[in-house]
Amino acid sequence: MFLTHQYLDQLTEDTRHAVLGNVGTMIAFRLGTKDAKVFANEFYPVLDVEDFINLPRFYFYINYLLMELRLRHLVQRYKYCRLRGTRI
Repeated sequence: MFLTHQYLDQLTEDTRHAVLGNVGTMIAFRLGTKDAKVFANEFYPVLDVEDFINLPRFYFYINYLLMELRLRHLVQRYKYCRLRGTRI
């Protein structure tokens, strides 16, 4: 299942806590201050609020679970190609 939103306040508090407590993979692009505080706690201790706020365009942090091993704080660049003028 994918749950994507522009910011966390779009979720009810109960839903937000349930998702953050059970998610296997988290991807975060540049964030605003309020959401950066939440994600800084999830990516602790390596990343902090400033890391999320100052992330360059098209880059993201990923925190994921791979075969029961938590891999954290990977930085990737978003790549896209154009197909008839559309990003895919």
